[in-house]
Amino acid sequence: QELGYLPIALKAASNYLQHPWQSFSDLRDRLQADSGRLLDQEFDPEDLFLLNIEPDGDRKTQKLLGKTIDIYDQIWPELSVVEQRLAYYLSFFAPNQILAFLIEKCAAMISESMNLNYLLSLEGDFSKLLDIYRITYTNDNNQSSQDLGQEEISILTLHPIVSFFFKCKLNQLEQQQIAKLKRDFCYLMAEFAQEMPQDARLDAISLIRDLTVPQMKVAVKLIISNAPSSATWFDTTDNDEEPVTLIDPFMGLVKYYWRIGQSSDAIKWQRQCEKFLIKYRGYQDPLYSRCLHNLAVLAQQEEPYQEALSSATNNLGKDHQITALIHSNFGIFYLQAKQSYRQAREQFREAVRIYRLHAASSEDCYHQQMLNQSNFAQAQCHLGKFKAAGNFYLSSELKKFQDKLPSSDRKAQMLYSDIEYDVAEFYRLKAEDLNQAAEHSREALRIREEHQKGEIAVAHSLIQLAKIAESQGQLGQAEGYYARALAIYRADPQTPGKLLSSVTQDYHQLLRKHRYLYLLKYVRGLQGKRM
Repeated sequence: QELGYLPIALKAASNYLQHPWQSFSDLRDRLQADSGRLLDQEFDPEDLFLLNIEPDGDRKTQKLLGKTIDIYDQIWPELSVVEQRLAYYLSFFAPNQILAFLIEKCAAMISESMNLNYLLSLEGDFSKLLDIYRITYTNDNNQSSQDLGQEEISILTLHPIVSFFFKCKLNQLEQQQIAKLKRDFCYLMAEFAQEMPQDARLDAISLIRDLTVPQMKVAVKLIISNAPSSATWFDTTDNDEEPVTLIDPFMGLVKYYWRIGQSSDAIKWQRQCEKFLIKYRGYQDPLYSRCLHNLAVLAQQEEPYQEALSSATNNLGKDHQITALIHSNFGIFYLQAKQSYRQAREQFREAVRIYRLHAASSEDCYHQQMLNQSNFAQAQCHLGKFKAAGNFYLSSELKKFQDKLPSSDRKAQMLYSDIEYDVAEFYRLKAEDLNQAAEHSREALRIREEHQKGEIAVAHSLIQLAKIAESQGQLGQAEGYYARALAIYRADPQTPGKLLSSVTQDYHQLLRKHRYLYLLKYVRGLQGKRM
């Protein structure tokens, strides 16, 4: 009755009373003496909101929370130093479900900071912490786990009251210690955000929404609220080819909202990043140039690309890899505009030049060089310069490059499929060897269905095959390809409205020109209902 019959409070009390030297009366006396002591702090209203408590609300509820927190405080000294340190890290995570491998990385940071010659394990070195505070550990064999860089997903479940208690203990530390822990957490989230895929599969979206987005929001909030000191948190971390930066947690959120088709939310998070960089790092900062590039990709307009390119050229230099990336995406923008093939060609030409400068020291830059050479050749095709395009698509250099791409590497295979798609497009637009076009297109489709089943890239290949089949007079096949592609486009929230409208129009035009195809469509619909 004293604990309001709250299950988690009763469990905490039972943990306390398991020790032979503790008695019920002792616990009751301690609670009456200390009740609410840890609540005499300033807390973020959001922390109280998670507990369904208003800052100036029900005093009875707050008193009950205070007693629960105080029980946890009574058994806190039983934890080892490393367990207490992990609890401080846990205080930053949004409660409920947390990816276990992120907590394992926190444990690794503790091992490193304490100069231990071994890695701490959750189930071994932190078993008391997990048991006392009811932090459960479960496996989720979700087939989308590879989108989070893991073969198997393990999840820790952290109760909001436990999380709140850990925040109470964190707030008792020196400010310098708290700042270091905040920085470590944000670095971990930035590192994770950088690894998140730009094109996560549809069946991974709910996993990303529930397990990563809440943590990214915490990191972004910490970065903004701890400015200006947070603006230089990662400046002395590493000098890798793609170092972790402050903008990565923002980008984790941008990737997610862009993937689910909520472009306005994606732009909102990128604008927050831009605002932060302007205020605390300035217009000349390299990160600001990267931010402008991201905004250009989101906006898909000529002016933002020009602004991003100008910023990168001035701040990073005309030969920087980020400058090359902007040229590349600017070229894709022009290529998709369909009336700007000359501008696309010039952007790809410059991207190839820059990536070639870095190709000897970076495999990724070499891959980007070859991909942009393919894009450059595509622009040539659309300008009717098939001989120049063929000099690349039919070259031994391209063949050797494709042969060396490892079949076990998903990213490499995606690159292989992109080039196969482009070669197919070369033959299709040239209209002299449609059998070759179909062969390369089917190979691109095979790879995409293996690695991106049900995704937009598969639909692109199906549309390409539909156009090839239509040119060959194989109208039944063309109709089938169109129908399969449209089903994918309609199911994917990232499908641009203009693209869906254009493909739908082409499909209906095919049906109107060859009305017997309506029968094939009708029969397929009946077969689908029977299944």
